[in-house]
Order: sequence, then C-alpha cells, then structure tokens
Amino acid sequence: MKIELIVVGKTATPYLKEGIEHYVKRLTHYVPYEIRTISDIKTSKALTAERQKEMEGGFILQQIQPGDRVVLLDEHGREMTSREFAAANMMALSERAYHKSEFIDLAYSVPNYLKDFQAIKPKKLF
Repeated sequence: MKIELIVVGKTATPYLKEGIEHYVKRLTHYVPYEIRTISDIKTSKALTAERQKEMEGGFILQQIQPGDRVVLLDEHGREMTSREFAAANMMALSERAYHKSEFIDLAYSVPNYLKDFQAIKPKKLF
C-alpha cells in the first residue's frame, strides 16, 4: 500500500513546512508515502470561486486511478482520532487484499511497538 497526498498549492509558512517534513520522515519508515502538489491556478482572479474549485477538482481527479481509496480531508468534515480513522479504513483495505489473495504470514512476527515484557510483583490490595 502506498499513501499519496494530493494538495493544491505549496505551503509557504516555514513552521508548517518543517512539521510536514518531520511527519513525512516518520511516516516513510512504515509505509511508502508521497505528496503530489497541484499548482495553483494562475488566472484564479479572473475565475469565480466555484469555477476555480471545479478546475482544481478536475486536476485532482486526473491523479486518481481506478481502485484507489480516496479520503477527502476537509476542515468542515468529521474529526477522527488516528485509531478511528484506521478502523474506518481497515475493512476496505482488508477486502481488497483478500480479493487479490495478498496474505501475510504473521504467526511468528513481533510488533515493533511493544516494549519488552517486565514482570512485577503485584501490589498488596489491603
């Protein structure tokens, strides 16, 4: 699975650019990731806001392939935690992998996020 983020226009604010670069660096350790930037429409002052959105949407649709899983990130959308977002999308990803017969043998794998087991004596309850 590869994650591609399609955005319109470049981020000019330095602290945002730094944050994005930091996040991308961390994310690429776990999954292939790419940001595709669609240029701002240069003649946007001559266009209505609605027409500009239509054109930008058309450019975004050109980047999407059949079978891609599309998630729209919108400031007016429903806010989700990382776990809620993962849970909401796991079913579609699982079904796709099942139909492609893409199975991974995880019988003897160890998650890298678990800490070493540490046995401790239980505290007295009374």
